[in-house]
Amino acid sequence: MHLIYRILFELKEIQKKLSHVCGITIFKPIRKYRNRKLINKDFSIISNNCWGGGIYQKLDLPYTSPTVGIYFYAEDYIKFLSNLEYYLSIKPIIIPKSESRYATQLSSLKVYRYFPIGLIDDIELVFLHYRSDEDAIAKWEKRKKRINMSNLIVKFNDQNECNEQHLISFERMPYENKICFTAKEYSSCSNLSVIPQKNCDYVKSDMSAFRKPIDLIEYINRMVK
Repeated sequence: MHLIYRILFELKEIQKKLSHVCGITIFKPIRKYRNRKLINKDFSIISNNCWGGGIYQKLDLPYTSPTVGIYFYAEDYIKFLSNLEYYLSIKPIIIPKSESRYATQLSSLKVYRYFPIGLIDDIELVFLHYRSDEDAIAKWEKRKKRINMSNLIVKFNDQNECNEQHLISFERMPYENKICFTAKEYSSCSNLSVIPQKNCDYVKSDMSAFRKPIDLIEYINRMVK
């Protein structure tokens, strides 16, 4: 069984590389077209997972956020948002996976390569799409300097140990432009973008959420004051 998972992982890595090439040769005109439709181009996405990076790519925009290629566990992400400028002022350090509060969860990930775990005070950053400690820290420090704090999109979803209280806390946060994807409705929250899932009680992947359940280009353009 271990060998099967290893083969599947290698196939996924090959698929990612092919998609990257196709993204350059085939999808570039589509990305350019989307970019031309944007009125508001100087914004930053703070995201709990890789969604923000995917949106920058779809819109042919530079990364103006450090939360590209990483994910947070829900409890840490809510802490991060609750004191954003403080956490951004601290340079992350890298810790062994064995010292992570989420060591058990991380050990269950079917990823057969090294990825760094960052620590900022009391929250952890899972640098899932980085191969080295140095690259992870350098990209985080470089991109956090690009953040436009006056034009933020703050995005959350119901994965990575998210519970209803996390969703409530997110909804109560004072950010003007908040997006939250969930697999179902919650009576305690009134501002959710629901993406129904088959046989799963959370959104497995929100990377396809570009026009449904919201039209993101229209949403971003409405942010212009």
